[in-house]
Amino acid sequence: MRPCRPSHCRLNPRARNASPSFWRVFGGTILSIGALVCVTVYQSFAGSLSDLRASITHINEVQANLATKDDLGARSTALWGASKDVTAQTADLKTRTALLETQLRSAEEDRKELARQVLSLREQLQALQLRQADSGSKKSE
Repeated sequence: MRPCRPSHCRLNPRARNASPSFWRVFGGTILSIGALVCVTVYQSFAGSLSDLRASITHINEVQANLATKDDLGARSTALWGASKDVTAQTADLKTRTALLETQLRSAEEDRKELARQVLSLREQLQALQLRQADSGSKKSE
């Protein structure tokens, strides 16, 4: 501020004090409102941060109850071993299946042969029965 000349200060004493009197009256109020706004914003951020930390803690607890890395490794190793066993058994089952299929074909051929023999025997039986019936009817005549 520039120094006030004595002649100027005496003429207009209000001009010198007009601006500072406003700040004297309302400066503290405005400063208090500003501080209140800052504290409210800080508390809002602090509350949001607290909620975020609680959520992260909850998520970590839930994930801790999920499978651990060692548990997952042990289970996957067991499953991998079981799949290898199944793969090894698959080759054995294929050879056994091929053997059973050949046995089935053989049994099917035997069944067809036996069916033909049974049919042949039925025809022979019918022929014998007809001969006996003819010979029995000739004897009775």
